[in-house]
Amino acid sequence: MIRNRVRTVFVAVLAAAGTLLSTAAEASTQPTVTSGMVTQDLAYQRFTWGELRVGDCHQTNGTLTFYSDGTGYWSARTWTDSTHSGDIWHTRFQIVAGAGAGEFFVPEPPKPHDFPTFDSPRMDDGGPRYDWGRPFTYDKLYFNSAREVYQRYSC
Repeated sequence: MIRNRVRTVFVAVLAAAGTLLSTAAEASTQPTVTSGMVTQDLAYQRFTWGELRVGDCHQTNGTLTFYSDGTGYWSARTWTDSTHSGDIWHTRFQIVAGAGAGEFFVPEPPKPHDFPTFDSPRMDDGGPRYDWGRPFTYDKLYFNSAREVYQRYSC
């Protein structure tokens, strides 16, 4: 059985000073936003989500991390309660930058109107948890400029 459930969740709006303004549809979809230094020359900004659900599929500990050098990493734990053909969690992010800087996507589309996703391993019945992640790159000029982050996902 192929499932085509798509949910778009507005997860955060960041004020210019970096303050989180809570406008998410559900409390569980609001990320925790942290930032800091990995080394003296490498800063990070991290968005972490609680549990998200689509039908029988779950995502927890979803973490999107941007590093100041233009690299990043997405990681999550996903599982399904029931499947006949193996479920796959698909996710992508739309980040709207402030000060008229526009928007960018993670993963970055190779061409306009192409929207690739980060995909989980094929998940089986019975609730085994799948910890997985994907590295990505982005234009480092966008570092620390996110004003809105949308996670779009399906399973």
